[in-house]
Amino acid sequence: MTQVRLILLGGFAARGSDGGTIALPTRKAEALLSVLACRSGEAQRRDWLTALLWGGCREQKARHSLSQALTSIRRSLDDAASGLVAERETIALCPQAAAVDVVAFQRLAHGDGIEDLQAAVALYRGPLLDGVKLRECAFEEWLSRERAQLHDLAISVLMNLAQIHVARGDADAGEAALNRLLALDTSVEEAHRLLIRLDLDRGCYNAAIRHYRQCADALGRELDTVPEPATTALYRDALSALRHGHDRAPQTTQPDPIERDADWIAAAPASAPADHDPPASPDAIPDAGRRVSIAVLPYVSLGGDPEQEIVADGVTEDLITDLSRFRTLQVAPRNASFRHRRQGADLQRIGRELGVNYVVLGSVRRYGVRMRLTAQLVDARSDNQLWAERFDRDEEDTVIVTDDLVRTIAATLAGRVHAAGSELAKRKPATSLAAYECVLRANAAQMQVGDPQAESEMRLFYERAAELDPDYGRAYAGLALAHLRAWFRDPGGSDAALELAVEMAAKAVALDPDDGECQETLGWILLHGKSFALAEQYYRRALELNPISPDELASMGAFCSFQGRPEDGIGWFEQAKQVDPFFDPTWYWQLLGATYFNARRYGESITAFNRSPAKPGWVHAYLAACHACRGHVEEATVAAELARLCPGFSACQLAVKEPYKLAADREHLLDGLRRAGL
Repeated sequence: MTQVRLILLGGFAARGSDGGTIALPTRKAEALLSVLACRSGEAQRRDWLTALLWGGCREQKARHSLSQALTSIRRSLDDAASGLVAERETIALCPQAAAVDVVAFQRLAHGDGIEDLQAAVALYRGPLLDGVKLRECAFEEWLSRERAQLHDLAISVLMNLAQIHVARGDADAGEAALNRLLALDTSVEEAHRLLIRLDLDRGCYNAAIRHYRQCADALGRELDTVPEPATTALYRDALSALRHGHDRAPQTTQPDPIERDADWIAAAPASAPADHDPPASPDAIPDAGRRVSIAVLPYVSLGGDPEQEIVADGVTEDLITDLSRFRTLQVAPRNASFRHRRQGADLQRIGRELGVNYVVLGSVRRYGVRMRLTAQLVDARSDNQLWAERFDRDEEDTVIVTDDLVRTIAATLAGRVHAAGSELAKRKPATSLAAYECVLRANAAQMQVGDPQAESEMRLFYERAAELDPDYGRAYAGLALAHLRAWFRDPGGSDAALELAVEMAAKAVALDPDDGECQETLGWILLHGKSFALAEQYYRRALELNPISPDELASMGAFCSFQGRPEDGIGWFEQAKQVDPFFDPTWYWQLLGATYFNARRYGESITAFNRSPAKPGWVHAYLAACHACRGHVEEATVAAELARLCPGFSACQLAVKEPYKLAADREHLLDGLRRAGL
């Protein structure tokens, strides 16, 4: 069997045994061969491959496109074509048919000797399939994950290589490996720290200070954090040595000025604890941009119990961590917040110093076997309290109880900040709204799903946000939902609006792949397109990005309901309410009502639907079906009459467009609608 050489790191290239280039006819063919090559020897399911590369096509067309791509690969590879093993439901690339640099890199990266590590570094010429782009969101997601894993592996290899060189006394080779590592990722603090140690060992104190500043800049820019105490201790050593001695490095340029640093170190304790890291200035906290900025001040322990003070600090740190999971929030780092422990401090001044819009205050207190945590949300600009709540639990296990409370408080605070931001946005004239503010106002309108005027305003605000900032993923996600609603209500048989919704949602994910709402929006739209497997990928990704978001938890409930698992869905809806008891958007009650209906729990379905302040036509139809299934004919007739008030309503169209996976669930809805006289 003739072996083909596939080069996937740094781009795409295929070469024959003679070294000549093998050209494939399309990008899709290159992508398909690359996916199979990365999993050389492993059989890949055809339905997964079609979802990955032809997700926007109907199933039959996608399978036909897959077959065409396989044929074109066989023709291009010629003698090596026997390496493609195509079964009825799976496809694989035989390992003996191709030498793949990705596979070799992974094998060498896990080798034992320095020679393996050096060979692995030589193979890593850049990101996987660098420069290859397809207009397929699932492929881009897969590619992003694969690139991240290979990138992290390359970082690990270079770090191991540097440590081996340093241990062997070859500082220059170690420094070269570290510099290459930092060229891949400037935020790897361990690499910066090892460089600083090398500088100190050589007596190059100015270089150590420069490397520390580069480290601090990178961490602030990339991770919104500050160097760890161990790194800062090395920085102090360099400053102290420079004050009492001479830098042994040759000075080809003027040394960095150190007066400010020297003054600070002279006033600081010799070995400051972690709580007293070099203070972060307001400039160290990046501008919130599209995100609302917030600081969690140290929680206060009430009662004078020293052990409780530890709990209070732990609650503060956990709140900072959990709030940071919400991409709509810009959270001030821990060391900046912990500088403001004093009770009764001027919150407006603290807000200015930290550069935040909102401040969180709270306390911890024990009452026998009960624990109480309080939380207050304050507008740092006006000093007005926007929200306050207390949370009580039995103190059976402090860790479990605290974790439960922190999770609830974090999700609730995120919702209250979002609501506060929406109210502020409403009070501003439309002509002065920035893209983010437009999205806030659109979100406020979206809370009233089913109100035609509110939905019209929502679409206009999303369109304006996209005009103001063409790279704003949330704006396109909102537009995608607007197009989906237009498709859902269209009495005709056209799927043009649905296809446009998919395009907008895919663009949102491409612009901001780490935004859970963008991921969930694409999943919701793909669900309506009956692409169930692909939709589930985006729902799960949304939850991975923000596991305590009530929006994502409730959305997963709706997904499970339409997948034929309504009882699981109800559990997800209940979990959303547990993490934020105030979570109350209109769509929550509407989709919960549909989920109860799918679970054949008609009374609870009616109760949930009636809690929705807005009732579009499909809700009236479900209410009619609920009453009919309970045998309450008069109520069914009333609900059916309300549904008929919606122009163009069709029970058959509703049943067809609802994203049911199981035919039995769709027939259940149709049966209820027929019995209600629709």
